[in-house]
Amino acid sequence: MDTLLKAHNLKNTKAHRAVLNALVQSGRAMTIEEVFAQLSQGEQAPDISTVYRILERFCQKGLAVKHQSGTEKKHLYELAGAHKHYFVCLGCKARIPVGDCPMQQMIDELSKNQGVQVVEHHLELSGYCSKCRQKHKT
Repeated sequence: MDTLLKAHNLKNTKAHRAVLNALVQSGRAMTIEEVFAQLSQGEQAPDISTVYRILERFCQKGLAVKHQSGTEKKHLYELAGAHKHYFVCLGCKARIPVGDCPMQQMIDELSKNQGVQVVEHHLELSGYCSKCRQKHKT
């Protein structure tokens, strides 16, 4: 943790380490509220505004990336380089990572045929997970 913070020119504070640890342990994109809830389980957890400032600083320094969830209308934060797409359950709100990026072939074709450069993209699928599906049969 300490070397990641140092490599991104970030202070090595208890709060910074705690937020970074929450992102690393989750292995998925998280809302500010989810990060805060995870940190609230420990002693002397930072307040939610501090968590927000740290996550924004992580994004500015390239340690994390922020994107918007289409289903929840909230920002999600995850470690940079952890490019993932998600299936979001409309019932329990679980976010399940999709395996490989299914967009790469489309991006390559668009770049080749139209001469554009795609710098970022997001894909989010929504529906019901296996647990919630039984409750929401149509």
